[in-house]
Amino acid sequence: MKTVKLGDICNLMTGGTPSRSNKEYFGGDIKWLVSGDIHKSQIYDCEGRITELGLKNSNARLLPINSVMIALNGQGKTRATVAMLRTEATCNQSLVSIYPKDDSEVLPEYIYWNLKGRYEEMRKMTGDSGNDRRGLNMILLRNIDIPKPPAIDEQRRIVERLDAAFEKIDRAIELTDENGKKAASLFEVSLQNLISRPPAEWTKQTLKDIAVVTMGQSPAGSTYNNNGDGLPLINGPVEFGPSQFSKTRVTKYTNKPTKLCKEDELILCVRGSTTGRTNVALGNACLGRGVASIRAKDGVDQKLINILISGLRNYIYSIGTGATFPNVSSNQLNDLEIAIPEKLDQRKLASNLFDKYEKSLELQSLYNKKSKILRKLKQSMLAESFSESDVK
Repeated sequence: MKTVKLGDICNLMTGGTPSRSNKEYFGGDIKWLVSGDIHKSQIYDCEGRITELGLKNSNARLLPINSVMIALNGQGKTRATVAMLRTEATCNQSLVSIYPKDDSEVLPEYIYWNLKGRYEEMRKMTGDSGNDRRGLNMILLRNIDIPKPPAIDEQRRIVERLDAAFEKIDRAIELTDENGKKAASLFEVSLQNLISRPPAEWTKQTLKDIAVVTMGQSPAGSTYNNNGDGLPLINGPVEFGPSQFSKTRVTKYTNKPTKLCKEDELILCVRGSTTGRTNVALGNACLGRGVASIRAKDGVDQKLINILISGLRNYIYSIGTGATFPNVSSNQLNDLEIAIPEKLDQRKLASNLFDKYEKSLELQSLYNKKSKILRKLKQSMLAESFSESDVK
């Protein structure tokens, strides 16, 4: 495949930021893009505004309409993301405008689609090893190899095909992601309805009537180790995974445990921003500061307690006290009111609820897989559109 350098067929232009100390430079009528605007894909407007005075007294410059914009740096997934600029605007130094030197020979959209399909490739150009956060720069961008643009009519054909296909795929992804969110909420909605409107025959009791609450107490730091000596230490929110019913796995141990919990007991975060979140003990463990265990009393199903308490996480968070973050006491937990069915119905109810939970996770997994397939389809279409068989 014949290629050309991006800098040989396009002009690249970046921008600047007016001095923040001069209020007269900001709040005008000139649109001023920052890296966060790149995620709009098609940019028609932005929040940033500068004045004529700000434009004159900075490196910001008016960019060509229909430029391809690319982010040089930025947190998360921003770096190397591209968008089409559909309005007159300026930008700061974290973005670069790319526009053909001769737009009668090269379509900006042709450049856009090509770069869009090379997101991972461009990130790796900057040493994207996970720890390296170097950004892109003009030299790197100018030296990117681009398939030599075919005749302008062929470029239009490629662009139109990709526009039409991506519109359909993006809509399919949107619907798939929406269905995934609905699947995630199926169990939660069912649980909240049960807690807020329990059957009339259920008995309302306080938590201390049906369970034993054990508040954590961290042992001395000198007793900690990572070689498995003693018992696992569950200490605060760090061990809480994405699922409220996943087993708590830890790597820190203590050879002088203080407060203890047993396998399958509910672990509840009672301190900090994750107050109310729950998990289940994988085995015997030491309860550190910031967590509590809840063990069902004889005659009460532990799994049902785990489910019902998990459904109260927002309420538990709301009753926490403290100037900087919530802190829930043992008295507050013991006084929680919970409605539960008769003993014979508890295990059956817990089983039914867990079935709904598992089905909800299964549906989420299916929709997530479908969404990934659709996204991979986009990348394969981009690669195919700029392959040797299409670009001549």
